[in-house]
Amino acid sequence: KIICVYTSTNLHIEQFSEIVNMIENVEIQLLGIDTISHDLALRYPGIAHDYLNISLDTLQIFDIDDFVKSYDANGVNSPINVNFYYRENELKDVVNSIKDNKVTIVTGPSGIGKTRLVLEACREFLEDSWNIYCIKNNGQLLYDDLRFYICEPENYLLFFDDANNFGGFENILSYITELTIASEIKLVFTIRDYAKERVKKSTRTYFGFQEIILGGFKNEEIKEILKKNLGIVNDTYLQRIAKVAKGNIRLAMLAGMKSVRDGLVAIQNAEDIFSNYYKSVFEKTDLRKKELLMIFLITFF
Repeated sequence: KIICVYTSTNLHIEQFSEIVNMIENVEIQLLGIDTISHDLALRYPGIAHDYLNISLDTLQIFDIDDFVKSYDANGVNSPINVNFYYRENELKDVVNSIKDNKVTIVTGPSGIGKTRLVLEACREFLEDSWNIYCIKNNGQLLYDDLRFYICEPENYLLFFDDANNFGGFENILSYITELTIASEIKLVFTIRDYAKERVKKSTRTYFGFQEIILGGFKNEEIKEILKKNLGIVNDTYLQRIAKVAKGNIRLAMLAGMKSVRDGLVAIQNAEDIFSNYYKSVFEKTDLRKKELLMIFLITFF
């Protein structure tokens, strides 16, 4: 198959037919400038941003693959571009909840794999003609982006990661109720435990929902995940990481990556793991101790 993009606006039907049938047993697809511009605007804004330097939105809405790339690109988060293990039952619960409910809320402590689980559930809908958008807050208003992406009478699945971080969350929900052009809209939220009551209260004003509570991983599961994703086989390392992580897969992955680089001394306890892993961030920002303390207090409260 050969794909040809043409920029002429006066390609005649005879020319079109001649090109398409030019090579025997080879499919030739012709795409005009209108098709390309339409697809860049509505389907692949990430390409327009990365390769043409054109921002068509506030860069908060992604397809699944671009969301994963964006999530992992900053080098600070524990990566989510890893293989999926030991959540088969929870995955089935989330998928069934999405099918049966307008809103699905996945809650649990920080770092136990809520985002990774929901992404895997979203992939289950890729072949069923759903437009799947993963949304990560960056502090900017979301209304224009939603209007931009939800513009056809089709089915939409919207995944709001860390929904508690979105400013004006009730206004966003209210706006979604007014998006009548879509055939159907399903919503999935991940929420950390400390903020879930506030988000659930806001959601209840507009939609019914099902809550799925996610627990931590077992020690043996953490060990296997580290083996399969990071190639760690030393039992001393695996036991130390599992003991420190206490079911928190994010902490386990951070510890695993740090141990690969710096050895056993880097994973004595949770404090060492976090301080070692984020050390480069603190060094780059050149923040004094009082400034770091102030940031901590703001984040905590």
